[in-house]
Amino acid sequence: MVSKKDKTGSRSAIPTLEWERELAADADYVLGIDEVGRGCLAGPVALGVAAVSAQRLTAGVDAVEGVRDSKKLTPHRREVLLPQLQQWCDAWAVGWASSEEIDQWGISHCLGLAALRGIAVVQRVLQAGDTVPVQYAVCGTGACRSAGDAMGAVDAAGVEGAAIGAPVAPNERCARFHAILDGPNDYITPAAQTFDAPALIAPCRVSTRVKADMTCALVSTASVIAKVTRDRYMTELAEKNPQWAAYDWADNKGYGTAAHRAAIANLGPTPYHRRTWHLV
Repeated sequence: MVSKKDKTGSRSAIPTLEWERELAADADYVLGIDEVGRGCLAGPVALGVAAVSAQRLTAGVDAVEGVRDSKKLTPHRREVLLPQLQQWCDAWAVGWASSEEIDQWGISHCLGLAALRGIAVVQRVLQAGDTVPVQYAVCGTGACRSAGDAMGAVDAAGVEGAAIGAPVAPNERCARFHAILDGPNDYITPAAQTFDAPALIAPCRVSTRVKADMTCALVSTASVIAKVTRDRYMTELAEKNPQWAAYDWADNKGYGTAAHRAAIANLGPTPYHRRTWHLV
């Protein structure tokens, strides 16, 4: 990681592919994974998964110019970067877990479940050559399926994804995957042992790093992809449901702003709220 001073004089981190290149020595694909929406009061949690081949990493591929942790970028800058990041990846996906699932199983399990849904699609694209529609909706039942209607289509796998590049032929050995997960805790591996976890084509090693979204360019890439995708989802959900305008999802994206909490106190929760959380 290197840093430079922004216009205010403070230092901002510039993520690199240094650690990704180290991991490429024992993997065929390195994945960056980051979450968006963990602390929201409403809407799903989204896990971005960005994959780049070890071959490209060892050959010296550069990260997309300007990529940063999504929280360090303006909404406009994230939108500008999104298509560049999607094209740069060998495969990318956004895995989801609904508010209903979060209420049922808890946020930690749902973070792992959403990540596995994204990993499963990336593996299918890269290993088996599956084609994945550009836009899928949130998975689940009930309120989650209604949310999916606002996005245009419902998919049982609960993922959004696309891929660039040649996949591994189906008759070849399983590719080796190594994921970098932002944060101190590996919530993916425990979730993989549960009955509701999607089947993976190949095992995926998981390494964690605090602030990986600021230091690892592949995780920064996943961060931006997840953030833009979830923000668009919450904005469209608000537009499709004007009766819930008071919750101001188009602006707060489901986070607990004062206006959002006031609306919950006055009107009660909607089917998209995490009802087991302290909403007011």
